[in-house]
Amino acid sequence: IWGISGFLGVELAKLFSKRPETEIVYTVTSKEVVGAIENVEIGFLALKAEQSIEIAPELLKRGIKVIDLSGAFRIKDTSNFAKYYQFNHTHPDLLDISVYGLPEKNREKIRNAQLIANPGCYATAINLGLLPLSNSGLISSSTKILAKAISGYTGAGKGAKVPKTITPYKGGRQHQHIPEIEQELGIRGRLLFFPQVAPWPRGIEVVIYVKISIATDILNLYKQFYKQELFIRVKSEKVDDVIGTNFCEIYPTIVGPFAVIRVAIDNLGKGGAGQAVQNFNILCGFSEELVY
Repeated sequence: IWGISGFLGVELAKLFSKRPETEIVYTVTSKEVVGAIENVEIGFLALKAEQSIEIAPELLKRGIKVIDLSGAFRIKDTSNFAKYYQFNHTHPDLLDISVYGLPEKNREKIRNAQLIANPGCYATAINLGLLPLSNSGLISSSTKILAKAISGYTGAGKGAKVPKTITPYKGGRQHQHIPEIEQELGIRGRLLFFPQVAPWPRGIEVVIYVKISIATDILNLYKQFYKQELFIRVKSEKVDDVIGTNFCEIYPTIVGPFAVIRVAIDNLGKGGAGQAVQNFNILCGFSEELVY
């Protein structure tokens, strides 16, 4: 685990400490690779994107599979890195082999991946909230999609200042998770996203407003779409507490011509380390339920 001192690194260590069939054999706080790394099969990168870009190629050369929790390998269009991450990508060849680690969409690709790009926390919630509509062709092609979100302060990393009140930031088209959401849903240039950070530590709640092309029984649509998914709970009433779990709870409703989708996840769980462990389980042939 690289980045062991951060919120995601600590969560990963906690989750794997409960797994008798796995062993944490190497941890480091930074991007450093020290000499020969023995007995490492999977490397987790809980680093900043510009650090992951430097270390992932070295690990892959050594035959170590990589699960990266940063945004370094999520986006296929390299022009988005300068715009949203403020650097130019130095290993675009790895973008061709990286698999976007959203199990509910890319499970079969994850099984055979060498490099898994673990999705962003907001991106996980919004993608899962819209996948049933997107896959069914129900999102109106002529409309913008509005998503409002609130996240616990751990989503900003350990260096961030804890806010005293709920504080908006990077509203509109500024947030770095926008290109990966639009890429995975095929809705380029249409998402308006307004995130807020809260004075409590963890958890994300997103409300998505999207115009749909035809009337539908949305609750049944979502239940059928996710009926085989262990960690997705489609609800007909207010969502429950998902903190400290790998669950995603979705409450879909129709208001006139619009679908209003409410989604709740733990940003360190399904939105971060929990999903990374789920991807690890798929990659290594373990049961997906072995997370929390």
